[in-house]
Amino acid sequence: MQIIIWGKGFAEFVMKKFENEENIFYISTLCKRDVFGRICLKKRGFIAMKGYNEALVGYGFEDAEFYDGLES
Repeated sequence: MQIIIWGKGFAEFVMKKFENEENIFYISTLCKRDVFGRICLKKRGFIAMKGYNEALVGYGFEDAEFYDGLES
């Protein structure tokens, strides 16, 4: 796992990584308050995953399920 700090230079870092790598995504630390649900991935990756599962009931579970799908 690579730790990435949000802040100055973050956007440039992500753009460079996304230009050079095909299957790439970044997610926030799942246990960190106020950042759960933040994700960065290419559009084609989101489409390949068929987006979020809108059938889930409740709040926040679609993020965890989406992360699991990306990691598998």
